[in-house]
Amino acid sequence: MVTFAVLSFLLSLTVDAWAVVETGEIDKRWLLAVFVWCILDEWSKRFVEGRHCSGPDCVLNLVGSLIGMVVGMVIL
Repeated sequence: MVTFAVLSFLLSLTVDAWAVVETGEIDKRWLLAVFVWCILDEWSKRFVEGRHCSGPDCVLNLVGSLIGMVVGMVIL
């Protein structure tokens, strides 16, 4: 969760994915990209011995990503 928050925060600083200043709302493509990112991360664990794919972990990754985006939005 923390890793996804940090990565999402850094990505929000480098890519103007929010455009909150101009539009006042979150770019839905950004949310979709983060959701796909979380799912692919969990899915890739199937190929590592001793790891497993978990729905709750995917949700935690998504929550961490959203926290990172919110922090990036506040700073921007």
